[in-house]
Amino acid sequence: MRTVLGCAIVAAALLVGLASAAGAEGQAWDGADHGVLVAQQIPPAAVPATPGDRLRRALGLSEEQARRVDQILTAHRARTAQLRIDLARAHLDAREALLAASPDRARLDAVARRVGELQGQLTAARYGMLVEVRAVLTPEQWTRFQGMMLRGPAVGPGSMRGRLRR
Repeated sequence: MRTVLGCAIVAAALLVGLASAAGAEGQAWDGADHGVLVAQQIPPAAVPATPGDRLRRALGLSEEQARRVDQILTAHRARTAQLRIDLARAHLDAREALLAASPDRARLDAVARRVGELQGQLTAARYGMLVEVRAVLTPEQWTRFQGMMLRGPAVGPGSMRGRLRR
C-alpha cells in the first residue's frame, strides 16, 4: 500500500513538473560555472508545447491520447489553483506566527490543521487526475508511465533537475 501511495505521489509530482516545464517554453539554463544562472533561448520546435507532447514522445501517445491528457491536466490545474493558493497562504501564516516574538501555539495548531486539510484535498485531486490519465493510456503505456514516475522528471528543456549550480 505504501508503494502504491509513493508511486501516486511521484506521479503527481511528475505531472506537475511536466506542466510547469511546458509553461517555461523556450527557456533553459546553460549550467555555466560562473555562479549566475543565465537563460538561453531554445528554438520553440525543440521544446514540447504541452505536457501531452512530452508524454506523447515518452510513451508513444497518439494525437488523441495527448489531447485528452492535456485536457485532464488543464482541468486539474484549474480545479486545484485555489487550493494551491490557499496552501501557500497557510504556509505564510505559519511562518508569520513562528516569527512572532511569542509564537501562538493555538494559531500554529489551527494553521497546521488547515495545511493538512489542503494537502489532503490536493492529494485526492492528484489521485483523481492520475485515474483519469490512466484511463487514457494502454496497459503498456501505463506500465512505462509508472517507470517514469519512479525515476522522476526527466532532464531536458524546461527541466531544472541537475542543472542548477551555485
